[in-house]
Amino acid sequence: MDNERSIVLIPKFVAVGGDVVVGLLLSQIYWWETHAKKGKDKKIIERDGFTWVAKTYKEIQNETGLTKKRQLRASSVLKGLGLIETRVMKHNGIPTNHWRLNHERLACLLSLLNEDTKEADNS
Repeated sequence: MDNERSIVLIPKFVAVGGDVVVGLLLSQIYWWETHAKKGKDKKIIERDGFTWVAKTYKEIQNETGLTKKRQLRASSVLKGLGLIETRVMKHNGIPTNHWRLNHERLACLLSLLNEDTKEADNS
């Protein structure tokens, strides 16, 4: 238990994604992009004018507990919502999954969620 780490689950991301697993993967991608220091964390890469996070399925499973199957389903949902893009690109010479968050789309969906919440509160 000494090496156990906490992970962050952002409740609004669960609402945007539709379930806890999708929300957890979205929360993790968001955390990587907003908390890792570019240049210091070798997993954070600037490419094609975007910030990408290089993570394998195994690394994500170690960090979140999500199996590869759950990651694939969650990433499919997030892609369908226009929230992420994934690519396999070389990282340190090895083909590796790269994840990119669409911050504009996330802001749009969070805004719609806030409007729905306000309407529900007023009824």
